[in-house]
Amino acid sequence: MGKIVGRKKDRSPVKEQTLRHYGQSLDEEFDRILNDEIAIYLIGGSFLIIITVLEWWRWYKSIPPNPLLYSLITLLVIPVLALLIRKKFKQLQKIKQGRKGERFVGQALENLRGL
Repeated sequence: MGKIVGRKKDRSPVKEQTLRHYGQSLDEEFDRILNDEIAIYLIGGSFLIIITVLEWWRWYKSIPPNPLLYSLITLLVIPVLALLIRKKFKQLQKIKQGRKGERFVGQALENLRGL
């Protein structure tokens, strides 16, 4: 047999890219929602609560600023943030279910490959 011209003997036939695992795209989406979107809502809500408590403290100590404006903003924004967080958690549940299904199918297909 002749030699294959232009091919190095010790070169791997596998591409340099690592293979993605089953459900990896949903793992990434899950992490993005949890770490980016929900965290922002929680930080924003916490910030408003801290400002409101500080303003009420200033009012209690007879310091001139009035906390009513901050209280009103907080009372309006917190329910909106709670709804957004609830929506994101529902989205996370769907992603978790899809990820579980992808892994199950991937493992089933992997088992069939051995047959």
